[in-house]
Amino acid sequence: MSTQFLIFFLFLLINQAIAGGLDNQINTTWNGQPIGKHEPVKFHMEYENKTNGPVIHINFTAPYFNDIKPDCSIGFCADLYNYEVVEFFFANDTNQYLEIEIGPHDNWLVILLSGYRQDFLVETNMTLNLNNNLSGNIWTSSFEIPLSYFPNCVTKYNAYEIHTTTSNDTNTYNFNDGFGNRTFESLFPATGSNATQPDFHALWFFGQLNMTD
Repeated sequence: MSTQFLIFFLFLLINQAIAGGLDNQINTTWNGQPIGKHEPVKFHMEYENKTNGPVIHINFTAPYFNDIKPDCSIGFCADLYNYEVVEFFFANDTNQYLEIEIGPHDNWLVILLSGYRQDFLVETNMTLNLNNNLSGNIWTSSFEIPLSYFPNCVTKYNAYEIHTTTSNDTNTYNFNDGFGNRTFESLFPATGSNATQPDFHALWFFGQLNMTD
């Protein structure tokens, strides 16, 4: 199968779901409790046909908690998940999935996985056209992911936010990893399960991303 045909096939699948734009917001913590006394992360995603090929454009507005900055240069950051971050996951029914992490200080992490937490490709050099803006306690962000990075036949997705726990948060978790108490928020939380800690790679909690309507 040629690369051009594969990209066109991905376009047919993903574009059917978000051609007109998809909007959502994160209202719950990882285990289904209401988020603290702050605005939810609100995001919009849609397909765009660019000169260099089709992309999925995502923009979001999030509360800015002014957490400690990661010890990374602008761009790729291998442990961005330990800091203030917004994340998007896209998966298919064969447990192939794309993980996208965006930080408020122009850091990002993009990983392709095949199987639970099994990294297939960690991208260290790509153009996201990332545009962040910090204004008081509000963070707005816009970026693009080439359609070719998405796994075949995406059927589900999730979105997350992580920040250091504040006095306005009612839910917190500490992994005892040196990063203290943090709050983990999820679009599709781990409700109705025996989960005892946040796990953003738990694909079985993801929400449907309809590719046929």
